[in-house]
Amino acid sequence: SVGYPAKTTFYKGRLWFANTRQYPMLICGSRENTPNDFNVNNGEPPDAICYILQNSEGGGIKNIFGGVNLHIFTNNQQLVVTGGLDIGITPANFSPKLVSSFTTSNVKPVKYRNSVYFTTAQGKSLVQILEQDQAVSSEIISFTS
Repeated sequence: SVGYPAKTTFYKGRLWFANTRQYPMLICGSRENTPNDFNVNNGEPPDAICYILQNSEGGGIKNIFGGVNLHIFTNNQQLVVTGGLDIGITPANFSPKLVSSFTTSNVKPVKYRNSVYFTTAQGKSLVQILEQDQAVSSEIISFTS
């Protein structure tokens, strides 16, 4: 048992869990269209996905969020798993990529149109992550959020 997750979301037919007490950098997605099954089996496309962020700082996953792609927020990084509009996320293509390296506040990110917005930890900047299918970019849009 790894403990209860601190963060959850539904995205592309999977229930996603993140940040357990024992594994704060863990993210798991259920078997496709079966939210109570987290058996990874042989890693076939519908099987569950479990991943521990290796190339990220500690402190745990602060938020997970499904937009066009799956977003993962840590203390100092924003990562994305690109799935795009027509492609599902599978064990074979689950690969979090760094989008930006801003501090992340405890305020949950917000999706509006084709963007995800979040504030930095001190609340001094509003950051926009623009999603265009599998292309993702970020920028500060306000220094006085």
